[in-house]
Parts: sequence; C-alpha cells; structure tokens
Amino acid sequence: MKNKIILAVILTLVGILFLEASGYLVYKTVFKKSGVEAKLETSNDSMSYALGVVFAENFKQMEIDSTLNTDVFMSGILASFTEKSQMEMRDAKKFLDEYFRQRELAKVEPLMKKEQKFLEENKAKAGVLTTTSGLQYTIVQEGTGATATAADEVEVIYDGTLTDGTTFDSSKGKSVTFKLNEVIPGWAEGLTLVKEGGKIKLYVPSELAYGDYEQPGIPAYSTLIFDVTVVKVIKK
Repeated sequence: MKNKIILAVILTLVGILFLEASGYLVYKTVFKKSGVEAKLETSNDSMSYALGVVFAENFKQMEIDSTLNTDVFMSGILASFTEKSQMEMRDAKKFLDEYFRQRELAKVEPLMKKEQKFLEENKAKAGVLTTTSGLQYTIVQEGTGATATAADEVEVIYDGTLTDGTTFDSSKGKSVTFKLNEVIPGWAEGLTLVKEGGKIKLYVPSELAYGDYEQPGIPAYSTLIFDVTVVKVIKK
C-alpha cells in the first residue's frame, strides 16, 4: 500500500514535468551528474530543481536510489517528451505495480512464514485454545465477575510483547481503561473470553492486529502477545 501511494506521487510528478518543463531543461537542472552544481537563475530553474529533490526523496523512501539506472531513467523521460517511448503509460504503470508488488512480497514473505511457524507451534502447546478467527489464548486465572461484551469498557493491567520477548507496550502495573470497540480486533475478542478478576494470555495474529503496517516497536506481520488482568468490566 505504501509503495503504491509513493508510486502515485511519482507518476503525478512525472506528469507535472511533462506539462511544466522541456526535456532539455529537466536534463540541465534536475538530472545533472553528481558533482555538477545546477544554477538556479529563474523560477523555472528552481521549480525543476525542486522536482528533482522530491523525486530523489521519493526514490529513497522506495529504497531504489541505489538500484536506479539513471541513464535509462533519463532515456525514458526524454523519449516520452519526444513521443518515442518504448512503453505506453498504461504499460509502464502495470509493470511498476507488478515490480513493486513482487519486491514487497520478497521482503515480507520471510516475516509471514516466521509468524505462521510460531502460530502453528504455539497452538499445539498445552492449555492454548484457538478461536475461529485464529486468536490464540490461555486462561491463566479464572475470573468470578462479569464478562465483557464488545460494547463495554474494561479496566485492565497488561504487558505487550513480541514473540522474541521484546516489550512494545505496558501499563507498567497500573490499571488503564479501554473501550473494546476502539482496540485491535484481537483485544476486542480476547477480553470477552475472561471474566472480571481473571487473567488471560493472548496471542494475537497480525491479521487481528496491525497486519502489514509497521507500528512503533512493532514490525509488520507481528504476532502480539498480551498478558492481561481484567480488573473491572464497565457495562455500557
């Protein structure tokens, strides 16, 4: 998703270049060889240079700055200006979509396999139960109070870790209150499985958490482990 957004920005910038600058101006001001300083004498020079800066930053975000063949890249730009391109725009977009999809898949596939392996091994452990959604959990201590529903709030004490034991979140021994309709799906489901006063250990697959989106301290495709004590169920 992130790559598609960046790609859309770049394609938009390419369109702007086509509309606002000539091929030779782009060559002289945006795509100069390293070590040759461009002279920004006009607003058109500055505009062209600014587009070059934006291009470069987007390429860095896409992690293609070191693999980009600048000569071929420039050839594609100039060929499009002169209508001698080897690719139609629709073909170029199609190729780039597939290229970045395959590259992203190569990056995340090991993470997906690692998560799948953990979940397969974990569900076979004694005391671990699995719901139809794929959530895994263990009742550490049975509660005696009310059971929360998706519409309720819960006061809890919790610690959140990755499968390697790294702590990414914690209430640090203090109770905090959450609305179950405002938390990740794995939490919303898991905290309806234990009564007030009980303790539960949740193994939340990435598809019930943040999926392929990285969060602070949480890589993409991460199973999240939570040790939760339900202090109080607040009925709504």
